[in-house]
Amino acid sequence: MLELVGRLDEEVKIRGVRVQPEAVEAVLCSVPGVTDVAVIAVAWDDGTPLLVAYVVGSALPPDAVLRERVRAALPAAFVPAVFVRAAELPRLASGKVDRRALRERAVSAGAAGAPPASELEQLVARHWAELLGSPPRGVADDFFALGGSSLVAFELAGRLGEELGEELPASLVFDRPTIAEQAAWLAGLRGTGIAQPRLARIDRAARHCLALSFAQERLWLGEALARGERAPRVHRGLRLIGRLDEARLEDAMRAVAARHEALRTTFATADGQPYQLVHASLPRDHETVDLTACADDARAAEVARRQAEERSHAFDLEHGPLWRTRLLRLGPDTHVLLLTIHHLVTDGWSMRRWLEEVGAHYAVPPGTSAALPALRVQPVDVADWQRRCIASGAYDGARAYWRERLADVAARPELPHDGPRHDHVGAWVEGELAAPVTSALRALARAEGSTLFMVLLAALARLVAELTGEDDVTLGTLVAGRDRAEVRPLIGLFLNALPLRVRADRSAGFRGALANARDATLGALAHAELPFERIVADLNPPRHPRRNPIFDVVLNYLPPAPTRTLGDLAVEALEPSPEVSAPFDLMWRIVEHDSLLQIRLEYRQGRFAPARICAWLDRYLDLVARSAGAC
Repeated sequence: MLELVGRLDEEVKIRGVRVQPEAVEAVLCSVPGVTDVAVIAVAWDDGTPLLVAYVVGSALPPDAVLRERVRAALPAAFVPAVFVRAAELPRLASGKVDRRALRERAVSAGAAGAPPASELEQLVARHWAELLGSPPRGVADDFFALGGSSLVAFELAGRLGEELGEELPASLVFDRPTIAEQAAWLAGLRGTGIAQPRLARIDRAARHCLALSFAQERLWLGEALARGERAPRVHRGLRLIGRLDEARLEDAMRAVAARHEALRTTFATADGQPYQLVHASLPRDHETVDLTACADDARAAEVARRQAEERSHAFDLEHGPLWRTRLLRLGPDTHVLLLTIHHLVTDGWSMRRWLEEVGAHYAVPPGTSAALPALRVQPVDVADWQRRCIASGAYDGARAYWRERLADVAARPELPHDGPRHDHVGAWVEGELAAPVTSALRALARAEGSTLFMVLLAALARLVAELTGEDDVTLGTLVAGRDRAEVRPLIGLFLNALPLRVRADRSAGFRGALANARDATLGALAHAELPFERIVADLNPPRHPRRNPIFDVVLNYLPPAPTRTLGDLAVEALEPSPEVSAPFDLMWRIVEHDSLLQIRLEYRQGRFAPARICAWLDRYLDLVARSAGAC
């Protein structure tokens, strides 16, 4: 919304920030070539506020130059969305600028600017529409005002880079949030000299022993050292509501396994080194259990028991299969599907993809297959390509960035704790941020040219700084590792961890911490192609049993969960288990749900007492709520 404060020509409130148009005018008047200027606020037809700058001059510089001058001098909310070049400004009899006439002119002309016209503007607009779910109105639309997030910005940069054959930084989207700015920057782009090997299918017949990805190698080694005692696995429990055709469900699951090599992969060793094998087919590990004759209490207890059994199931890496399903029949219209996959061949994104494709196959008539696009590559191709990128030097720039960024990060302090790190058994507590607070956080993020993730990161960095007494904080986050179009539809392990080194600076205001969190996030995302395992290998920090070599605290920000369906059946997630796997000391899982933020803090049980964890969660909620008032 746009809120007018005081006289029409003095102060406006945009995205929760008080903006003085005369401050913007003063900056623009100092630009060579500008002889007169007027800045007004205009509410677009859906209430979205925009600043429009009218500039007069015989030798005006490009809009990008004007925009950069304002951005360098004032906060992000002060940067006009649209620049209009005028021969002169309309004036009242008193000689003052007729701002009402300018506002009417802006509205009638369309404050969001002209529709995308050039080839690059249309290219950018097409990707915006695909990622944001609706087409932009004009070239002056703001990416983040339309619902863009840091994760989506990263994907946008990756998509544009693929089409143009360039490595584009995610900062492109943050520093230039409009279609016009992004297209103008891309128009001036020149080759970077970065030449990555081509991602393509490798010859399966010629290469019997297929290399693991760096992430797979780490997980395989961890399980080998633990002798299978803590095999990493990903589990989902789903309640199916409606009349289920069990034969069609089985056919759908078989079709997904036939399409995705990860579900037909096993692991072996040669001379002590692991490799993976892709099979034409593997036996299905599926069981249907009829619980309809059980009493309600006994049925619920049996579902809980079987869930716990699945979470602790040990897979045979050498013989497979590395995934299994259990269908529990609770009634004629109620079933529970338990899906468990070894982490070596899946991640969270893949679990969602598995359900989407099972749903697609289940929805078509029996005996037919869903019309899904062909997969150009498979996970073993990506693993091979990743290693060739390292060997070719294509990732040398990213390696240099991380070596410099994390040069002395190994000497990090411990969090206050109540016991040693015995194992990876964890528990969790929950909290939430109400819709009004979440809305205020979004306004703060937009005003500061950042995202909701960056605000949450800044608050977490402040909390960790309080707990450790150190302002220099290194946290972690998880990214999908699927910025390439060929990788997005795959089932496999592509998850990557990114260190985020933030200067929390407790003596300064929250905006300073947010600026540092923004810089840390943009830098990390711009170099996210380097596997975390290579970062660790290059830094070679001291290793400690059961402790991550670079960070102890992780912020895992998740997009809203999609509505799940299986044909005409509704799909609901089962309640999470009170016990979880805890690979980090603390994991903050934050997910958007019905305009509010749900926060789940996972922790190592033997390391921290529940009372301590609850106090930390309360303190974090307080810090975040207070930051919402910073705007």
